[in-house]
Amino acid sequence: MRIPRSKDLSLASGKSGFLMLLPLLGFVVVLVIIPLINVINTALAGSPATNFAKFFESPAQRKALLLTFSASFGVSIVAVSLGAMIAWWLATSRRPFVRAIIWASVLAPFWMGVVIKNYALVVVFAKNGPINYVLGWFGIPPSSMLYTIGAVVVGMIYSMMPYAVLPLYAGFRRLNFNQLRAAESLGATRLYAWVTVVLPAVAATLFGSLVIVFVISLGFYITPVLLGGLQVPFMATLISQDLFQYYNLTNAAVSSTILIVSTVFVLFGAILIIGWKRLERAIL
Repeated sequence: MRIPRSKDLSLASGKSGFLMLLPLLGFVVVLVIIPLINVINTALAGSPATNFAKFFESPAQRKALLLTFSASFGVSIVAVSLGAMIAWWLATSRRPFVRAIIWASVLAPFWMGVVIKNYALVVVFAKNGPINYVLGWFGIPPSSMLYTIGAVVVGMIYSMMPYAVLPLYAGFRRLNFNQLRAAESLGATRLYAWVTVVLPAVAATLFGSLVIVFVISLGFYITPVLLGGLQVPFMATLISQDLFQYYNLTNAAVSSTILIVSTVFVLFGAILIIGWKRLERAIL
């Protein structure tokens, strides 16, 4: 009886792993790759220069592009900053009850559907909502906070907090806290020790979280529609209008292509800055 060699076993496991991966690859090709190719082909059909020139000549589309990028960048900064504080608290807290409450709060956006949590924010920001009810105690007249950029930004931050906290928590858990204690024992303040010891160690994780939150924020659709309406037009909102109201496939494809190229550019920029291995380790 022939005993299989380790090389034969590794080849067999590699083939079986590839066969198990085939259905997933098929879904990616059919649902991602082919639609992306069709979108880009539609954007480049006819006269590509004219198609993209029309986009940048439109004040509404330029405003939507600027608003999408500026709001996404602001959301990324705030979400990662808050996420760093929450992740640090989770990594250093020794109270199981407190950690459980924080984890529940962080993971709540994952547990709720997109529409449900955004409609919950609609109730919160409404003119007769709880925020205006509390402000009424101080004599502040009620006002609707809906359909403002502030409501959209808050909704996006709430949705993006898990994407900021989870990678940062993993990065903080990999730290050697003895170095932090040694710096404090040598006379460094907690803030100075954090800046000189912790921050350099998690810089790649911070940057990776910032990039991931920014890239995901660029494609937000439901939150700007429900909390911002027509007063806060994002790129995804304009794409939806071009498709379902104006039936202008070319404009929708051009807007989508700009978002796709911007996302790829940001990701490649991040890879060039910190390297693929460090970016992969930062987000995984």
